[in-house]
Amino acid sequence: MTVYELIEELKKYPPETRTVIPYCEGGYVDIIGVKKEPIVLNCLNMFHYGDHEIKRNYEADLKEEVHFVLPPEKNGGVTDAVILTDDLWDFEKGK
Repeated sequence: MTVYELIEELKKYPPETRTVIPYCEGGYVDIIGVKKEPIVLNCLNMFHYGDHEIKRNYEADLKEEVHFVLPPEKNGGVTDAVILTDDLWDFEKGK
């Protein structure tokens, strides 16, 4: 989903509608921030992980030879992404 598509979808709801995202084991938490990060597309190959990873985390995993991280020649490249976050510490520290 692009930012444009997200904006168009959100326009369908009253501005005061609460925004939440699913939490780890169940339930939902409030979105507390939005940040832009470069991500590596389709670089994780583990069934309980998402497909993409923040670029700096991907690069660290490559150095550590994490077994489920695909090498650069097999991933989908790097692009900027908008991340909705529920973690204030993560949001403030830019992690």
